[in-house]
Amino acid sequence: MRPIAGAFLVCLTTAQPAWAEEPPPDRATQLFEESAEHYRAGRFDRAIQLLEEAHRLSGEPVLLFNLAKAHEGKGDRKAAIALYQRYLREADDVPDRGAIERRIATLRAQMEEQRALERKIAQERRRADEAAREKPTPSPIPWVLAGVGVAGLAVGGALAGVAASKESDVEEEPVQLEAEKLLEEAKTLAIGANVAFAVGGALLIGGATWGIVDVVSISDSQARIELRPGHARFVVRFP
Repeated sequence: MRPIAGAFLVCLTTAQPAWAEEPPPDRATQLFEESAEHYRAGRFDRAIQLLEEAHRLSGEPVLLFNLAKAHEGKGDRKAAIALYQRYLREADDVPDRGAIERRIATLRAQMEEQRALERKIAQERRRADEAAREKPTPSPIPWVLAGVGVAGLAVGGALAGVAASKESDVEEEPVQLEAEKLLEEAKTLAIGANVAFAVGGALLIGGATWGIVDVVSISDSQARIELRPGHARFVVRFP
């Protein structure tokens, strides 16, 4: 197997195996040649399978170097570092030991950078989750007030109806004293209706305006009330 070892380091980057003119290779060499083709085509998983089988059959330490390159090609830096280190321990002569040691240091630095980036991403995700959980929700109070305002308007309408009925009864009442009494009741009911309309309308407008501003402020939109001669307008602008 020793004549094969010198060819392993170069076969992964050359179009033809270095031993092409030698006698028919054994099974380990055939596996290696196949792995080189898969490596060049970017099929790193298949190249790794073939190299592992070739190493099992031959025991050539240089195959560990090729395995490290294949693992590095597929992005598995941890496995590549372990295989480079094992190659340096098991190989008798490694002319490019310094270059391999520098490569190991580079891969370790890349792994640390990746871990730092993953930690940063995890922190940002936690912050985003916390912000989402802490995001304020619209208050129900303004809509309760608006509901009370609607009820007030309904009461005002009912009182106005009763007041109108009393006034109608005044015209038909022949007894003056009873007519005055009905008229006084009608006035009282009318006043109550006006108060109910005023309070209910104020609560409805105030509650609805408060609720809309509350929702808009939470959604980072912009809201404003425009007052112009003869009318008022509530304007909402979404981002």
